[in-house]
Amino acid sequence: MERGNTKHGPHLDDGMAREMRDATSRARDWDAPEPAGDDQPTPRLLPYGEMTGPLAPSPAEIAERSEFGKWIPRSVLPADRDALAEVVRSAGAPDRVVDQIDSLPPDLTFETVVQIWGALGHATEARAG
Repeated sequence: MERGNTKHGPHLDDGMAREMRDATSRARDWDAPEPAGDDQPTPRLLPYGEMTGPLAPSPAEIAERSEFGKWIPRSVLPADRDALAEVVRSAGAPDRVVDQIDSLPPDLTFETVVQIWGALGHATEARAG
């Protein structure tokens, strides 16, 4: 036995399906970037995953940074070496993460995990200019 809508004909069902499809595509308009203002330069957007710079990280390095970064909550940033060390120790981070944090320069304040990762000598994405 075939289950289907018994209240509408095929023509009306097709029209309703088309309306739903159109409404769904319009619902995604909220995430479209707004155009630059008249006095603003047009940004040059890179496709997702495209990186520039002489030391663009490999996918394995990005995965390693992600594993490292999961021990540093965004709520603690910006932070210096001592604050970061306290957070990762209290979170129970592995010794390799604690050792990397301890090797950071004491006089710098870090805004992002990428800045921390770069200060440790790892490759990071460079912003397109």
